[in-house]
Amino acid sequence: MLGLGSGRIVNLLVSPSDGERLAGALSAFVEDVRKLGPVLKSGRETAKKASIEEVNDEIKYLIDETKAYKCVECGKCTVVCPIPRFEPEFAMPRIVVLKSLEGLTEHLVDDKDIWTCTTCGLCNSLCPFKVDYCGFIQGLRIQARTLGHQPVCSHRGLIHSSMRVMAKTDLKQDRLQWIPPDCRVSESCRVLYFVGCLPHFDAIFSDRKLGLSNISAAGIRLMNAAGVEPNVSTQERCCGHDLLWTGDEDNFLKLMDKNLNLIRESGAEKVVFSCPECFRTFSVDYQEFEGDLGFELVHISEYLKRLIDDGKLSFPKRDVTIPVTYHDSCRLGIHMEIIDAPRQLLEAAGMQVLEMENTKNRSYCCGNCAWTNCSSTTMKIQLERMKQAKRTGASCLLTSDPKCQIHLSCATSGDLPIDRDLVDIPVKYIPIALAELLPNT
Repeated sequence: MLGLGSGRIVNLLVSPSDGERLAGALSAFVEDVRKLGPVLKSGRETAKKASIEEVNDEIKYLIDETKAYKCVECGKCTVVCPIPRFEPEFAMPRIVVLKSLEGLTEHLVDDKDIWTCTTCGLCNSLCPFKVDYCGFIQGLRIQARTLGHQPVCSHRGLIHSSMRVMAKTDLKQDRLQWIPPDCRVSESCRVLYFVGCLPHFDAIFSDRKLGLSNISAAGIRLMNAAGVEPNVSTQERCCGHDLLWTGDEDNFLKLMDKNLNLIRESGAEKVVFSCPECFRTFSVDYQEFEGDLGFELVHISEYLKRLIDDGKLSFPKRDVTIPVTYHDSCRLGIHMEIIDAPRQLLEAAGMQVLEMENTKNRSYCCGNCAWTNCSSTTMKIQLERMKQAKRTGASCLLTSDPKCQIHLSCATSGDLPIDRDLVDIPVKYIPIALAELLPNT
């Protein structure tokens, strides 16, 4: 029996008639391998053009790694997938998996549907056999890229290009000009605040006046109110999430190395993330390559909730609760299963959370992931989510993901195919809404 690694090999001779002994040995072997933990990914070589035969071999491994072979076509993933509701011809991840099991690899890698999938994770969360459809789509995109296939990127690929610049150069950045004078930071603090690409997004989307840098500043103000002056690095890079989910594993790995070296050199013991995608990337993808990173990872919603629980952060008492609704981002809610902390945080600040029809582990997607394939279907998904938010009667739609704020705000920014009153509800990032409740802000 063979696993991966020298500690995962067992040499055993069993008689064909001794089935009980074989079953016992298999059970013990599986338990031993589980105790060893996951095998770290090893694909650190520079990406190169692959042959279809090599891709076939990789997809066979991918089928096994994501348990795609367990799909029994029950259709539960089809029911919850948001795309077929507006694009009936979409081959949801289940169909893509079935094609791979039938050996249709050559057609799979140039299938537009592998880029259309939002990888929201609803299919994963409801699959009774725990097939990792999102992992399969991610791996398939990496293989498609080795054959020269790429997605249609939003904003003419500007965002992805900026990420590759950060990955391939040793540029010295000066990216802390967004920090207001009233915000206190300290290079010696053992809590590092990882703000992600927000300063860059603020420049890219300056025409929309979304105030994305205010998101990062709100996080600092809340930490300052709790007596924490976080370390914020001017040399931080993009986490690489969007490159990885568009198949560019090579540049993703370069960004990973730069960020890990930066954090380890800073001496940080805890890293707080403003972006769920950064949080997920460090917690899942970085650790698949590096194992334990040696420092604690926490999303800002959980961190602020801890500060409240420890009595370090509080908000003025209000006579009337503020009615809000909360949008669970795919990466934080479904991928990382952080559902209660943001709601508890809002309630502790004197807000009443009015739930939408699709919420928590069945939350509706904001329609876009990794800045790819922004289409009429994407807008329909976004408008449906905004309609759900409006129907709650809440004064505001709050989200824990800055990208969700960008996408949902974008959907309602221009001329609409529906009555604007159906979707007319402001969208805010949670820390901004909370910082507004602090005294003297």
